[in-house]
Amino acid sequence: MELIDLTVPIGPATYSPPSVNKPIEVNVTRRTPGYWQVTQATMALHAGSHVDFTKHFDENGETA
Repeated sequence: MELIDLTVPIGPATYSPPSVNKPIEVNVTRRTPGYWQVTQATMALHAGSHVDFTKHFDENGETA
């Protein structure tokens, strides 16, 4: 089976729905001595690539 990747890269220019108009925020925390990093990303769930089930637009539709 061939898989085709249709995902949209996520970054500062990624659009969210106009009704939400939320930017993607990425916060990185780094500490030393030694090295560790924690990255937090906050975004609208409808930003970038996603799949909608029919329940999204039909009250009798299917869910996940």
